[in-house]
Amino acid sequence: MDKLSLPPPFLLPPLPVLKPRSRLHICTGAPYAEALRDMHTGYGGGDLWFVTHPMSAGDLVLSFVDTAPRMIIGLDAVEVDYDPATSVTMECDSNTAVVFHHGILAKAVATRCGMKNLPDGGHLSGQEALDMWHALDAEYQLNVPWFTPSRWQEVQ
Repeated sequence: MDKLSLPPPFLLPPLPVLKPRSRLHICTGAPYAEALRDMHTGYGGGDLWFVTHPMSAGDLVLSFVDTAPRMIIGLDAVEVDYDPATSVTMECDSNTAVVFHHGILAKAVATRCGMKNLPDGGHLSGQEALDMWHALDAEYQLNVPWFTPSRWQEVQ
């Protein structure tokens, strides 16, 4: 691939910032085709996203789709407190949300932050969340497609 065809990292929108005492939540969408459509258009039909814990305004939500290998497709900041048991919709800040148009290989992020695999759900806080955020940002700045055998081999 011609390196000149990739946009310089400074042209990519910045990731939402993980604020002190905020948590990084894992959200999984399935089936993946409908979850991708919902992420990009907002017109998904049905309950596609799975979150396990309540979220506070300012927390970040890392969105995966249920593929093999796992792909990360977006990072959002929660605007209003959200409880999956009682809330109808999750309100996120569309001004800071970042959709990863190339996708990001979850295994690559896990490798960068010293984990065997990223969690399937739940949330991270403190240094563990910050380490994952930095690893995610490093992968995001590469701006390369996740769905290539060469990319998978790089993280093995």
